[in-house]
Amino acid sequence: MTAPLSVEFVHAAAEALLPKLRDCVLVLDSAMAATLRWSLKGGFAAIFAGGAVTVKIIDSLEPANDSMLPEPPTIVFLLSTHLARYSTQIRSYLIGRSYRDCQVVSALTEVLHVAELDMEPDLLSSFDAYLGFEQGYFARIESKLREWMMESMTLHSNDIDEDDIETSVEYMPLSFGVVTNELFTIPLVETVFPPLIPDSE
Repeated sequence: MTAPLSVEFVHAAAEALLPKLRDCVLVLDSAMAATLRWSLKGGFAAIFAGGAVTVKIIDSLEPANDSMLPEPPTIVFLLSTHLARYSTQIRSYLIGRSYRDCQVVSALTEVLHVAELDMEPDLLSSFDAYLGFEQGYFARIESKLREWMMESMTLHSNDIDEDDIETSVEYMPLSFGVVTNELFTIPLVETVFPPLIPDSE
């Protein structure tokens, strides 16, 4: 019998994210923003209290790098759907500024990513996955991130050794936003269902 989804479990999963957000630029999609609103004690205030310098929504219309202020050397992407769907935006951020550390956190497991590649082969063009990923799909993405970051270093004339660049891609269970033990939300699929109260014309 499957254990019920608990507030404690979801809060713990969200709070495990906080150590990654110290002195970083956080870029997330709107579904993950909604998840953190419900799952993280303190919501976005906790994100800034945890050390995030800037928070940006990746699927908004704002430019990827619109700030003239200095930004920290770390960028963290927090994404709810298949990472291939955001490869263009990720590259835009990495090319726009020189980051030394890029961390990508996905709400989908690596197994689900590969399964979706089988169902939608067009996604293989992102991160050059069509070349194969014998070491794992996440490892393939890490390699491409490093390539883009090195390209950015050249464009911005930053003399940084490749060994100083760090990339990571990992899964964290951040799909649910729990209000109580009896009430939870799944922001990723909110557009699948019609609203309970129709929008007024």
